[in-house]
Amino acid sequence: MASMYDLHDLPTGELALPGLPERTPVAAAIIRGEASWTVPGIYDFTVPIGVTSICAVCIGGGGGMYNTNPYYTGGGGSLGWANNLPVSPGQVIRVVVGVAGVNGAPGVVTKGGDSFISPDGGVTAYVNAPGGNILNNANIAPTPNGNVGGANASTQGGGGGGAGGYTSQGGKGGDTSTWVGLTSLDGGSGGSYNNYNGGGAGGGSWLYGSIIRNSPAPPPVTSGSTGGNADGSPPTRPNLNFNLFWGGGAGYWPAGSGAVRILWGAGRAFPATDVGLPI
Repeated sequence: MASMYDLHDLPTGELALPGLPERTPVAAAIIRGEASWTVPGIYDFTVPIGVTSICAVCIGGGGGMYNTNPYYTGGGGSLGWANNLPVSPGQVIRVVVGVAGVNGAPGVVTKGGDSFISPDGGVTAYVNAPGGNILNNANIAPTPNGNVGGANASTQGGGGGGAGGYTSQGGKGGDTSTWVGLTSLDGGSGGSYNNYNGGGAGGGSWLYGSIIRNSPAPPPVTSGSTGGNADGSPPTRPNLNFNLFWGGGAGYWPAGSGAVRILWGAGRAFPATDVGLPI
C-alpha cells in the first residue's frame, strides 16, 4: 500500500503537510572567505568545502642593496594577480611568501624572494610575483597579470624601487626629492634620497585591491619593496594621512618581504571588485 504522503510529490524546496503552513525554501549558504600570508615561508592552503574557484594576489620581496661603496639600492618586488582559478574542495594549494633580499657586499647581497601559489606543490604556478632584483639586473615581470617592481635609483645613495601595482609598475627609486606612483592603482613609490648616505624607502603595495590610498580607514598593506641607503627612513607626504609599511633601506633598514592573499566568493575579482577589507 502506498504511503499517505509521498514526499516525492511535494514541490521542490518545500515540505507541506495537511494542516501545516508551507515552509519557505531555504536559500543556499553564501560561500565567501579569504586567507592571507605576510610572513616569509612555505604554507599549504586547503580549499574549503563548496569552493571551486579562487582569486589570488602575490607580491614579491624587495631586492637587497649594496651596503659598501658604491651604495646602490635594489628593485621593488613585482605584484601578480589572477581571478577564477579552478580548484576542487579539499585540494591543497602550495603558498610561498618571498623573503626580503639580503643587504651586503657584492657576492653577499641577494634579490628578493618570489611569492607564488601552486596547485602541484611548486612545480607550476597559478600566480607568480618575482622578487626585486639587485644592481644591474632587471626586475622580472609577474604572471599571469600584474606589474613589475620599480628599478633601483640610478645614483649612489638613491631610493629603492617601489613594489609593483595592479595597473602600473612600481615607482623607480628616487634620485631627487620627487614622487611617482601615488594614485590608487599605481605601484608604490620609490623614495628619494636626502644625502649620499640617506636614501628614502621604496613604497609597498596593497593586498586589498585598488582602493583610494588616502581613505580615512586605510587597509593593511604589505611592503614588497626595497628601501634606500644606510640611514633611510619612511617617506611622508601630506595627502597620505596614515602610516604605511614600507621597505627599509640598506644597513639599518632592510628590504620588505612579500605577501600572498587568496579569496573566494561569487563576483569577487581583482583588482577592484569586492576585494577590499574583510567585513
